Amino acid sequence: MMFTVVPQEHEPEYVGYRLPITNPRKLGARVAAENCEAVLVFPSGLSQRIAWVGSKPTETINVDSEKEIDLCAREASTGQFVCPTERGYFVLGPDDYVRLGRPPIDATLKVTCANGDPVQTLVTVREDSEGKVRVSVG
Repeated sequence: MMFTVVPQEHEPEYVGYRLPITNPRKLGARVAAENCEAVLVFPSGLSQRIAWVGSKPTETINVDSEKEIDLCAREASTGQFVCPTERGYFVLGPDDYVRLGRPPIDATLKVTCANGDPVQTLVTVREDSEGKVRVSVG
């Protein structure tokens, strides 16, 4: 999912990308996934906790529902990508995020919760030949 971050005065405009995270029913169980955290792990070894939509560091996901994480955003004028901290975008100022540079960007997304097994998947951000951003999972 794509969204536009409305800039404050003297800040650049960003186009953001979100990923839905689901909590499917398993073998008839009806248990919410509690205190979920999302972490991006980059090939360099750097890891960064990222925010759930609403600048939340953790989230509860009910059975058969989904919540979204703020994966990354692209500065409209430069094409540079950033990823939010667990506090969200620009909570403490414009330096409170991780600079990712330009695509291609590869990372492993890990989602953990207090009462379930962790899951992880590869996330790739690319630009196609027309300059459109493509986010793939898996």
